[in-house]
Amino acid sequence: TTTGAITVPLWDTGSSFPSGGFTQYATVFKWQREYFDLTGSLSTHRDAITNLTIRPTNGAEGRTIYLDDFRYNTNYLTTPSSSAITSSNNRYLQYRAIFTSWDNFVSPFLTSISNAYTSLTNMFAPGVGVSSDGFLMF
Repeated sequence: TTTGAITVPLWDTGSSFPSGGFTQYATVFKWQREYFDLTGSLSTHRDAITNLTIRPTNGAEGRTIYLDDFRYNTNYLTTPSSSAITSSNNRYLQYRAIFTSWDNFVSPFLTSISNAYTSLTNMFAPGVGVSSDGFLMF
């Protein structure tokens, strides 16, 4: 069986999306990890960070946010086409905090995490939907 995923070879070394963009019939799936690396940020951008917010958008805001590297229980999903998701209806969420600090006298910590679920059919503008396989369609 197929996942319907689009493969973008050599993603880190120059691959890109089609120059004309995707049509309304495209199925897009991204499989990789995302990190916020402190090595390239200014010290004024790192001081006293107390909140990090990632909000889903409908595209009208002019930016794209990806949430990925999903995991269930204690095992990472390692094979995009065959890792079993052991939740009903394939609905799951994973988050992971990687703590870093430039200051040896400061220990980063996490005090709380909250999650609010909203049905995808209500979050996206017309023309964006969810396929029968659970992928976003544009």
